[in-house]
Amino acid sequence: MTQGLLLLAHGSRDARAAQVAQQVASAAATRARAATPDLESCAAFLELAAPSPEQALDLLGERGVDDVVVQPFLLSHAYHSKVDLPGVSALVEERGWPVRTGDVLGPDDLLIDALAARLDEACAAAGYDAVVLAAAGSTDPDANRAVQGVASALATRIDTPVTAGFASAAEPRVGPAVSQAKAGGARRVAVATYLLAPGFFADRIRADAGQAGAFEVSAPLGARPEIVELVLRRSGLA
Repeated sequence: MTQGLLLLAHGSRDARAAQVAQQVASAAATRARAATPDLESCAAFLELAAPSPEQALDLLGERGVDDVVVQPFLLSHAYHSKVDLPGVSALVEERGWPVRTGDVLGPDDLLIDALAARLDEACAAAGYDAVVLAAAGSTDPDANRAVQGVASALATRIDTPVTAGFASAAEPRVGPAVSQAKAGGARRVAVATYLLAPGFFADRIRADAGQAGAFEVSAPLGARPEIVELVLRRSGLA
């Protein structure tokens, strides 16, 4: 059997988001080939970008894959992991291939490492005295509670107060969260972007944070080494 890695991302109209997923899928496969030399990888998108999961499975099949691990490129358990992921697994099973499904990426200490590194990249020279962890936000309360947990873990890691803020669907929004931190006496409020890739929500977070007077906004997590390592661990390919 030829092993395949299907990295399953949300999807965005912003081409930069697809590039991140493709970079992570490629980097993970390169790392994993030390143990699995014939491993093939492909990123797929649940909406707004190509290839779709079915198209990506076709591509993997053309490369000889007949055994695939479906790895969500998602930070938390919410709609896509609870509703869409089983459907993708069913597509694999319809082909008669063995299928394994990895867990979503968060929470994990590697995400905290990546968030702290992005903050250092953005504003280590000047420092910060408060941080807002900015996530997309979800109608699923479990996903939002998970973000709160990540905020607490990041606060411990960087020894700085961290509160959560959301770009949509949940409160507080990023702008008010920044304003609240400033009202509490923080002079340099940094915003840690808790997203995997650029796109609509990353742009909204940066705009809302800037309007509220944030000192700096970190880049999305992207294809940092910690993210690649986490994909390998979650997929069982590490």
